[in-house]
Amino acid sequence: MKPFVIFRAPETVRWLKKPKGKHRYRFNAWVYLPFSKAKVVQEITTKEPITVTDLMPLLNETVNVVMDELQCELYEYWAKFLLSINDNTTEEEIDHYHDSVPESDYGFEAYIWG
Repeated sequence: MKPFVIFRAPETVRWLKKPKGKHRYRFNAWVYLPFSKAKVVQEITTKEPITVTDLMPLLNETVNVVMDELQCELYEYWAKFLLSINDNTTEEEIDHYHDSVPESDYGFEAYIWG
């Protein structure tokens, strides 16, 4: 089954078709955590047929939950960094620590389900 919309970070959105009317939907929101190398996935399937307009708030809420996981990992990384800074820390070390943050990968796919 092909998704009708695909989002990939940071700004790639591809609509393969625009569903009309009420359908049941399934969508997967995911994020790769850059430091723990884990993939966090939230899969939601609507129980009742709804429109795409009704689906969007549910999708946004689910994506926010997944992105919270990413934010927690990044905050932990920066907290450890801030705690490691002392009077002997050089500007080059700070720049290296900042530049070594890996890119985050996240997105979602939405499907018409059943």
